[in-house]
Amino acid sequence: MSGLMMVCGVVVIGGLAYYCYRRRKAQKQLVKENVIESLAKSLEAETVERLALDDVVGYFKSIGLKRGVDIPFVAVTPVDGVKSYILGTYDDGSSDIANMRLISPKSVDEDLLQMLGNEKFAVLS
Repeated sequence: MSGLMMVCGVVVIGGLAYYCYRRRKAQKQLVKENVIESLAKSLEAETVERLALDDVVGYFKSIGLKRGVDIPFVAVTPVDGVKSYILGTYDDGSSDIANMRLISPKSVDEDLLQMLGNEKFAVLS
């Protein structure tokens, strides 16, 4: 009988730990989304016909990233009902976000969509 109670106790504790993990992960995602939306509000949107992965890579190459310091990212956020993309860099040492550009494309190429998948935030390497 005590073995069964021990197993039940482990299952309950495991379930609570999993619940706390999922809740914490959801809270972090909400904070990230709020930060992205705030960033988008501070930027002027550029409307383009098409946004391609090559455009994103070309942008990051053009700004002269410092290897090991600047971490390029792409974030997806709605702006005035239009799916828009923030391109920017994060400096891990100073926690600064810089080189931001907000793009509202009329269409997006398949390679960029594939890279992002279902994520609203992607770090490029």
